[in-house]
Amino acid sequence: DNELQRGGIDSYFINENKTGNMYAVGTGVCPWYKVWKAIVLGRLGETEAAYQAIKSTINNTGNFDEMYEINDCETGTIFRPWFGTAAGMFIQAVNEMFVKYENGLIYIGASLPQEINNFSCRLAVSNGIIVEATVQNGNIVRLRLASRTNIKSIDVAVLSKLSPEGLYGVNIKKSIGDYKIVQCKVMED
Repeated sequence: DNELQRGGIDSYFINENKTGNMYAVGTGVCPWYKVWKAIVLGRLGETEAAYQAIKSTINNTGNFDEMYEINDCETGTIFRPWFGTAAGMFIQAVNEMFVKYENGLIYIGASLPQEINNFSCRLAVSNGIIVEATVQNGNIVRLRLASRTNIKSIDVAVLSKLSPEGLYGVNIKKSIGDYKIVQCKVMED
């Protein structure tokens, strides 16, 4: 919602081939920048663009899916494989497409593009909570939260299109935009 912040983001996107290359060689964008782009776009709700940034990163990996600081096939400039920070950010970007925790809410599938309507995940979020979710044919069929702490329930934002009605232990509290805010019981892990 911050216009200056959005201006900075848009400026990066416009100049990505210049500012996203860590060195003065090659023409590509470093995977670290690509996955940060995916994370930011997902958090902004621009799901298709986030997914394309992930796919672009995947298309630029090595023979064993390793990430390089530079892997520029056009110029043959390839060095520094096993770029760990980019690989870690890649995992965060993909995880946040399925489950993310923001402003006290857990979001399920909020950063996935429309064409992905079947998935299952088990991921940890803040406060030691583990989220298990299964979506089949665009409907959430399983949602389980577990924790080793004393949290008894937590609010989860579920896209209305995922139809959270009728899930055991889930009470719909209200709707906000494209989301239904549901209160979920937290099981002991």
